[in-house]
Amino acid sequence: MITMKRRRKEMESVEKKQKEFHGLYNQGATCYLNSVLQVFFMTTEIHDRLDQNSNTDKELRNLFKKLETETCWTVDITKSFDITNVHQQRDAAECLEMILHKVSPQASQVFKGEMKYSTTCSEGHNLNTEKNPFLTLPLSLKDANISDFSVESGFDNVFHKKSFIGDNLVYCEQCGKKTEATRKCEMLEFPRILVLLLKRFDFDNNTMSHFKSDRMVVMPRTLQRQARGSTFKCFSLCLILKII
Repeated sequence: MITMKRRRKEMESVEKKQKEFHGLYNQGATCYLNSVLQVFFMTTEIHDRLDQNSNTDKELRNLFKKLETETCWTVDITKSFDITNVHQQRDAAECLEMILHKVSPQASQVFKGEMKYSTTCSEGHNLNTEKNPFLTLPLSLKDANISDFSVESGFDNVFHKKSFIGDNLVYCEQCGKKTEATRKCEMLEFPRILVLLLKRFDFDNNTMSHFKSDRMVVMPRTLQRQARGSTFKCFSLCLILKII
């Protein structure tokens, strides 16, 4: 009996120490917005970067403060981000990027990275080089043949070389003809927080309609790019990763 009482007191003490989380009311069909806002609320790195002189930043800061103690409405947030029809369903990934483009640059900076794409012919001539900044990195779920999708493999596939061979040759001005080539991708600047978007929706050319992949996703505890020595630790099921 003494053991049971002691165990009960220990459990009560643990429950008191645990942080209580609160939700967001759905205005109509704003579940996409609510899920994104909860992700930003858990991404504490951006909280101190929110600019009080920016209306969007200020509304986010106010919402995050309220979420610490109560369940909240998002009326002021939808107005701030010009979401006029709250009964229209939208894509969460598009909403996330929209918010990152509307908040102050200092707040979105932690999500910014830069990719470099370069194409080289079989003789080593540089055909094209592009540098593109990004806020999110999409991963396709349709490329692998196995039933489960590995986030680690999908991330590595982004950096695999693409070959142009057979009927898919490219023209090289220095060679003066169409030739085989390779295209490689390199991450020049790693963001402090890497957002991976799982592309579950795709288009079927046979049925001429969109479909959703129900593949199981296998997610590692950490994600690393050996070439640059950057390691990301996963802290959210929606695949927002923090660099460690």
